[in-house]
Amino acid sequence: MTQSMVEQEIAYSTVSILYNSIPGWGDCHSRHGLRILLQDTTVNGDTCFKCLRIAARSKNVIQIHSRDLYQCFSSEQDALFSCPSVSDVAERKVKEIMLYKTRGFYGESAVSEVLCPINGKWRFTYTNRGDEDSSCASPASRAGDCPTGYKFELQFRGCNFPDKEMHFKCMGNWRGEDGQKYLALLDTNLPQLGEEITPRYRCAIYKEDQARGYTWLALSNDSTCTHQLDSHSAGYETLQLHSLKQPHRDSRSYSLPKWAQGDWESVSVKGGHLIYKFAEEFTSYSLETISSPHVDRYLVRLETSCGHAAYACLALEQRSENIIELMLGKQGKSSHQRLCDPDHFLDKQWLTLGKAKMRTSCPLVGEFSGALPDAEGLCARSVTSCERADQMNYQVYNCENITEVYEDRSYYCYGAFEENGLVYTVVKRLDLPYHECFVGTNLDKGRSMITEAGTSCGRNKEPGTSGMLLSYRSDHCVEWQWEDTISEVSLAVNDVVDIKHRPKVNIEVTLKTTTSASKLPKEMNEKITRIPKEIMQHEILVDDKKMMDVNVTVVSSIANFVHCSLALIALTLSQLLLM
Repeated sequence: MTQSMVEQEIAYSTVSILYNSIPGWGDCHSRHGLRILLQDTTVNGDTCFKCLRIAARSKNVIQIHSRDLYQCFSSEQDALFSCPSVSDVAERKVKEIMLYKTRGFYGESAVSEVLCPINGKWRFTYTNRGDEDSSCASPASRAGDCPTGYKFELQFRGCNFPDKEMHFKCMGNWRGEDGQKYLALLDTNLPQLGEEITPRYRCAIYKEDQARGYTWLALSNDSTCTHQLDSHSAGYETLQLHSLKQPHRDSRSYSLPKWAQGDWESVSVKGGHLIYKFAEEFTSYSLETISSPHVDRYLVRLETSCGHAAYACLALEQRSENIIELMLGKQGKSSHQRLCDPDHFLDKQWLTLGKAKMRTSCPLVGEFSGALPDAEGLCARSVTSCERADQMNYQVYNCENITEVYEDRSYYCYGAFEENGLVYTVVKRLDLPYHECFVGTNLDKGRSMITEAGTSCGRNKEPGTSGMLLSYRSDHCVEWQWEDTISEVSLAVNDVVDIKHRPKVNIEVTLKTTTSASKLPKEMNEKITRIPKEIMQHEILVDDKKMMDVNVTVVSSIANFVHCSLALIALTLSQLLLM
């Protein structure tokens, strides 16, 4: 083991995040954006409160920040005041706990597959801060995510130590409060008998320079995102990757429309060049526009990050100032204009993308509510922000007791567009790292029928027959006090944002609701009690003499927040404990 691993041992334990409690930590009392207020009991039997900042970074990773996990306050106000702010997290002034998914809702094993952010084939140089003899500058070493797209592998060749390989599975990537890009990895190489024990989970910071074909990657010395990890170039282990693919050169190719230029979540457009990270297919496409045979149809040459080349037609349409949609047609071996004929788009789906160019009001302004059509006893309400009509809160609750809230979502509205009599609304989840689409139809007297249309606006929905009836109740609004971590405008200009000059947006829900349910609806109760016993099993991966004092056995979650919870899946809690 390295010196740091001897003095500071990694201990893995498990923790539950249930729909209304975190066993061992407390019961969910109220939610204030990413800040969760827990209610607990002191040794004297008195009620006390503690506050955690919980951020879902991906399907597989949750990050928790707290000043002191076991400090409990006598009042809600004191607990809320102690909760970490955005700047506290960015400046690393508070404690971090990383949660990594290990099992699914019903005990199914392993991690959800996600597209790695670093795509293609690379050569690399490697530096190990803890052991200079393990560093390697050989040009023969190779790295990449090919052919899977969700695995990242390092092959050390020609170094001053025997050839070896490192195999990782990508668990998620996100931009932190400090403006840097983070990546969570699962080491799939389990140590054999007699081999050195290494961290099962790794956290990295990376930075890309697509114009030059460089990527820098730095890893922490354990499973946290803080220990010996400061930036993309300052970590316990650092890599400089050089793409084996020729970097893209700006050319005088046919340019895409001005309204399409810039970064649109998984798509980046510059001139006639488009990069599209297709998460569902674990593929990254690079498209170069050749011509435009029809309006909003573009003949393109495409190449995947792993080297497959072909021709296709790109359908690209502007739905509103903040919303565009694209669709990639069937691929061909030649650049014939027939690729843009309608039959080449059969069975293809639109990809809906949003960008905050300008503030656009949510379609339903005020308070609307109705009963869920497929869940007896459950109702839903939508309420817009008092200060900004482009922000809304959506809750699912017990129709008989409005304080029993089972799901609480906060949204930023990119806007809406109409097609074939239906209104599609594109929104960004503020508590989870993705966006969604709602489709609805307006009726009379302030009533609307709506249903969810997926992360992209699927055209196969019929809200008029299968949607939920939402009726206008009042002009009531919600006072929100969220702190926006990083503005989209800032990210377009700088990779790392100046904390002192970061713009702040008020978007944090201050509604104080409770999930201390007196009686659960039947469907919710069945879901909670159907958890198989095998999920409760866990294994301590490292020497237990420094094991965390967390007296909980687990099953936990990351899907849709219901105050504390996100939907029951098992996670592993990793925290480095100092001796």
